[in-house]
Amino acid sequence: MADFKYFEKIEAYVNKTMPAEERVSFEVALKQDEVLQKEYRAYQATLVASDILGLQVLEEMANENKRKVIAFRRWINMAAAILVLGICGMLIFANLNYRSTQILSEAMDATTVNFSDTQSTEVNEAWQAFQNEDYNTTLQLLSPDRNDQGFISEEVQLLYSYALIEQGLASSAIPLLVSMDQNIPEVSWYLTLAYLQAGQKAAAKESLNKVLEDPQNPYREAASQIQQKMNSFFVHLTW
Repeated sequence: MADFKYFEKIEAYVNKTMPAEERVSFEVALKQDEVLQKEYRAYQATLVASDILGLQVLEEMANENKRKVIAFRRWINMAAAILVLGICGMLIFANLNYRSTQILSEAMDATTVNFSDTQSTEVNEAWQAFQNEDYNTTLQLLSPDRNDQGFISEEVQLLYSYALIEQGLASSAIPLLVSMDQNIPEVSWYLTLAYLQAGQKAAAKESLNKVLEDPQNPYREAASQIQQKMNSFFVHLTW
């Protein structure tokens, strides 16, 4: 600033801090003094440059902030998308699991077990245990290992098979039911339950069709409802 002879006066004039009487004399001198004119133009150029530089700095700051905001928004959007996908996945998985287990539960609820073969004390006790939902005792009393000839009747075998299903032992019930007369209405229905529990959808559908084809089967209505639910979108994804 040492080269600027009139710097302080120019600054006071520009900033309007110069007394009124001095402003008049300064403006007169500004028209006549070439040195003052050069310093005044240089001062104005400095102000313009400062304004431009300030605007550039502000613009760069704004752009940087804009980039940060965009990056932050992208991160938020990605996080939100991942969260939504995770929640959707959990809901779908829960819904699928609910649908497959609910179908089996509804089919079991539609089942009515009738039993009349109480020809022995042991079989009668097994039936009483079954009615009390003591399926483990039922299986013990009706076990084919207790009799050299196996099951004493098809009705006993059928009851034993259903008790296996109630215990979650579908894999053991399936071969027993397959070996029985498929024209017995309960056999095809119990097979459906066993296949559902075992997750064998194709076999369950085939067994359901046998139930539906028999006009005398007491489980036709229940089989129709189960078939509709098995054909739903969610259940298709389960198996």
